[in-house]
Amino acid sequence: MDLYEKLLALARESAQAISDLSIPTESYNDDNGFSIQGWMFHSFPSYSSEKQLGIGAWRESWGNSAIILTTEGTFFTHAFDGLETEAGQKLSHRLRPTSKAELLNLGNGKPFAKATEILERLPYSLNY
Repeated sequence: MDLYEKLLALARESAQAISDLSIPTESYNDDNGFSIQGWMFHSFPSYSSEKQLGIGAWRESWGNSAIILTTEGTFFTHAFDGLETEAGQKLSHRLRPTSKAELLNLGNGKPFAKATEILERLPYSLNY
């Protein structure tokens, strides 16, 4: 079993342990009606940007994303973005399977070390 397969096995075990502790899940949805249940695994910094485009014209955008551990023990990335202009506002929610590279690049050191550390702590950190 390689390190990635070990991480995925630990994710399934962690999801089961968290479920056994009756820790409530959150629902995450996308704009296409796809939905998952799970727990926040890792969040990325939010962003926002505002730009003046001319007289009476402007654009503001913002968003955030997070990796979710599903109740099945898989990883999904949830992203929320907003765009507002003088013409109105548009919000979007996206869900997609988290890539191997995203989990690998959560931290420095041994491959998947940060993801493994987060998983090992998750049942305890969600319980408080």
